[in-house]
Order: sequence, then C-alpha cells, then structure tokens
Amino acid sequence: MASILVVGYNEFSSGKTTFTASLVGLLRKRGYDAVAVKPVAGVNIWESPWILDEIKRRRLVVSGDAIKLASSSGDSIAPEILNPLTVVYAPVDPSLKDWRLVSGREDEIVLGRISRCGERVDTLHFVNVEALNVVPAGITASLVEAAGRLMPYPLRVDSGFVERVIGYEFIGEVETCMSRILAGHELVVFESNSDIAAPSPSSLGSDIVLVVGRGVVGVVDGERWAKAVEVLLGSGGLRSVLVRDVLSLTGTKRVYYLPFLSEPLEGYSEQDLDNILDYILEKIRG
Repeated sequence: MASILVVGYNEFSSGKTTFTASLVGLLRKRGYDAVAVKPVAGVNIWESPWILDEIKRRRLVVSGDAIKLASSSGDSIAPEILNPLTVVYAPVDPSLKDWRLVSGREDEIVLGRISRCGERVDTLHFVNVEALNVVPAGITASLVEAAGRLMPYPLRVDSGFVERVIGYEFIGEVETCMSRILAGHELVVFESNSDIAAPSPSSLGSDIVLVVGRGVVGVVDGERWAKAVEVLLGSGGLRSVLVRDVLSLTGTKRVYYLPFLSEPLEGYSEQDLDNILDYILEKIRG
C-alpha cells in the first residue's frame, strides 16, 4: 500500500479536488487500485446551492468534493466513508449576529455529519441551532427542509459543539474510516481541506506530498513533510498547521506546471499530468 497527500497552497480555490480527481482517475486508467479520500470537508450553500438538493436526495450531509472524489474512485467507496466529517456553511444575517461573540466560523456552520467505520458505518448528523437562528430568513426554510430529510435525524447542538468538531476533537472517528480504506486499497490519495497541512494523522504517513497552487504543483518528500508538521504542532493540533508554514521548512524538490482549464469540471487529461504520473509511479515502485 502507498499513499499520496494533496494539499493546497491557497486557503480557497487552489484546485485540489479537480487535481486529485484527475490524478486518481488516471491512475485507475493505468491499472492501479487507486482511490481518493478527503477526511474533512466543508461546503458553502451560497457558493454551491445545488448541494441542498443532493443532501435531501441522499438523506445525508455530503459535500460536492466527496461526490466528485467518489466518482473518480470508480464509486468503489461511499462518500460518507471517504469523507467521514463534513460541515455545511450558510450565510449569516449581519443584523442578527452578535459580533462581540465571534471567535471563528463556527456560527456559520448549520449542518454537519460525522461517520465512524466499524463493522458497520455509524453516522451522526447535527444541526447548529444557534447558526440556524442567524441565517437570512429567505434561506432558513430550505435548510430546515434539508435537515428534516436527514437519516439519522440530526442532533440539535450549539456553536460550542461545532467548535469541538472543527477543532478535530472527533478525528478518532475519522481515522476509523481512513484505516479501513488504507487496508483495502493499493494506492490512497488524501486530499486536505483548505490550506491545512495534514487533514488526519494517517495522512502523515504519505510517501509523497503534492502542493497544489493555481496552475502549479510542488513536490515534497512525505517523510520530510511529516517531520516539519510535527515541529510546528502546537496546542491547536493539526488544524493549526498550515501549508505555507510547512513549506517554509521543507521547500519543494521539484515543480510541475498545470495548464489553464477553461472547463474545470472536465479535469486534467493524461497528457496534462503525464510527467507527474511518471514521477509518482517511479517513486512508488521504489
């Protein structure tokens, strides 16, 4: 078994998911049992309004990234397993928000899911009542409808609980699903969230780290990356270690440039990623 970690240089819109899905699809095309995972994900309904219909249809909190990665993996792993922790962000009505109490984005998270993989997959859905109370009135009904369709029915929580979730307090549950996938597949590609340097402890065992920026991919040795993350770990845990800080310690051993995609949904072709694929396979084969 081998693994690769894909992280983003930019906090948002680095292109990680398009790159990861393309990479996994091309590895599978070459005959490898490759799958993608995203331990932690978030989706914003204002930027991706279609996701609420998907949540209602599946009766499951799910992200667009997880759906895309599941497809690239041949739909061999359910989205709730390859992405065990997902949160849903919604806009906030500024007239209802008490800005004196704001410390993070937990009051923008209205829905979420945590999955645990044992003999069966156990799922916990939650709805942040405090966040729901400050969502603009025109959006509230759609969120309430989506929450009412979830199975199992969501637990009503406050922003304090959500802070624990995004603070990685439930990373142990996430790791149960990562362990299952790592044990069952030849090649696992981890995708991190935002500009977090490592989405889960198991991702730090990756052989290669690919740092994706807009139009560029940097390569770092996996062991070197893991050591740098360990150096930077503080009381905030993995959530507090950012890609740019790790890169300042590791640098990159080589860089590849990506073509501009006028249709990002189509992803990268084999020709686009040929050099990267050859490098990855050479390293993995030893």
